[in-house]
Amino acid sequence: MNQAKLCGAGLIAGAVAAYALSLATPSLLAHHSLLLEAFSGNVPSVITGGARVRTGHESLLLVLVAPVLGVLFYDVFFWWAGRLWGNTVLIRFARTPKARQRLLRTEGWVARRGFWTLLVSYFLPVPNAALYVLCGTSGMRLGVFLLGDALGTLLWTSFIAALGWQIGKPALDVVDAINHYSLILTVALVAGVLLLSRARRRRARSQ
Repeated sequence: MNQAKLCGAGLIAGAVAAYALSLATPSLLAHHSLLLEAFSGNVPSVITGGARVRTGHESLLLVLVAPVLGVLFYDVFFWWAGRLWGNTVLIRFARTPKARQRLLRTEGWVARRGFWTLLVSYFLPVPNAALYVLCGTSGMRLGVFLLGDALGTLLWTSFIAALGWQIGKPALDVVDAINHYSLILTVALVAGVLLLSRARRRRARSQ
């Protein structure tokens, strides 16, 4: 398999995994928040991890490090896409003049201060994936990208985990409630789909 196909496969796998994890988020938050952190690094999982540290149910080191492992794995493919295809992928999404201007400005940031941009990437009003592609386009070395991305992720994770630690047990109560009602909603949704399907079949037969 050539580089382009391998990179494309990695991007598709990441998108599929993100979709699957979004469906499983309520259950994983309640029972396996560290696993969710490692594979998605989303905000609710990090807040939950910080709250678990506050209540003595989780290690602070694991909560801070877990998102770095999974996020770095996915981010590398965006950097690689930038290396292979430049910013042609991003230009397709920048259809308006304002979007193109923002893309050019961001490209300038990365070209001049790529490493420092990565450090604060989570706090910038620009999609992280776009920054990672631009890092690859600018010729940033893989080692520099990995280091900057890891430190930026740690900075963001520390900020969000501190918020979860500050909230403490009430955050965990919310997670339990979400998990409880998500099961009810899922069952109701499946039942609704089945009923709608049956109603359509009856209507089709009657015609």
